[in-house]
Amino acid sequence: MKQFLLLILSSNIFFAACDFKEKARHSSYELKYTAYRWLLDDSTLTYRFYIHHAIAIDSDGSFKLCRKDSAGKNVFFSGYLDNSICKLIDSIKAQNNFKNYYLYYGDLQPIYCGLDYCIDFTKNNKRNIILFIPHKAPEILQKLNAKIDTLMYNNKNTRIDSFDFATYIHNLSDTIWNSDSVEKPPPPIKQTVRFIPPKL
Repeated sequence: MKQFLLLILSSNIFFAACDFKEKARHSSYELKYTAYRWLLDDSTLTYRFYIHHAIAIDSDGSFKLCRKDSAGKNVFFSGYLDNSICKLIDSIKAQNNFKNYYLYYGDLQPIYCGLDYCIDFTKNNKRNIILFIPHKAPEILQKLNAKIDTLMYNNKNTRIDSFDFATYIHNLSDTIWNSDSVEKPPPPIKQTVRFIPPKL
């Protein structure tokens, strides 16, 4: 009888392990997350794409990130996502009703000086880019925003020298700038200062 019970228990453990491996094999947490803003270059009167922090997550939940240190220089880290972020990514990828952007748009815009955010992932061989401001976005995107922004400064992250993210950022800036659904920053006004002597 004991041998029979042990056989059943061993079988259950085996099938549970197989089921876990099957789910893990089909799960993909691959996603890119970028916090950015457009800054005006006074010398050229053109806008440049400024990255405050960014993270590239691989399908297995490992990640590499870039953020600014206290001196404003780029520093790089790596690590692994915790289960709460993995579940959020799974939930986001399972939904089909996201808009492409959750930003201020139109003439009646409040003054907003914070960062804009982008999440970029592939689902069913289709690229999905969602641009958002946290308080304008659905709750699940707000939760992801809070979790990843906290992850950026987690002391468990491992410091690394660097990682190649420049090509992706360049292409992303072009994609956002050329998007019809995103309102561009106002064009800079070129002014010439001319001294007019007072009449005596």
